[in-house]
Amino acid sequence: LRLSLVHDVLSFSVGARAIYGVGGPWLKWMTGLSWSKSVWVGMVPFVVGDILKASGAVMLARAIRPVLKRSERGLQS
Repeated sequence: LRLSLVHDVLSFSVGARAIYGVGGPWLKWMTGLSWSKSVWVGMVPFVVGDILKASGAVMLARAIRPVLKRSERGLQS
């Protein structure tokens, strides 16, 4: 159970980093802003919301996973 929590948190972290990793350079390229300004305008305002969203998604995944596993076992019978 603890391992799945670590896996869930890492998964959402990797996803967010991928989005920021593409979005930040795209914003810089499209607007001509400096790297610093791109980070402050395009990433920083969204970090808190993304953390809250990921926390909710982890809690939801942990609540749903046992139900899905029971359902999967029922289909295999």
